[in-house]
Amino acid sequence: MGTPLGLGVAGEQRQAAIDFCAHWLPILQALREGSLDFEALTEEDQELLKGLNVAAMLGWVRAMLDWGPVEPADFRCPT
Repeated sequence: MGTPLGLGVAGEQRQAAIDFCAHWLPILQALREGSLDFEALTEEDQELLKGLNVAAMLGWVRAMLDWGPVEPADFRCPT
């Protein structure tokens, strides 16, 4: 098991995480408010919303984006 140095999510993965948040945040907000038109979503989004806990996923993704970089000095044991 290893820990990459630097940001936890960088490059294309970071952009994908940002895009995921931008896409799902308004959908989940509409769902909470009771104004979501489920049929207006793409089939892929409908399946994802039915099959997974997208709100939890959004929380995980946002936490990854906010996680600070890991630097060598952060390790508390010999490396």
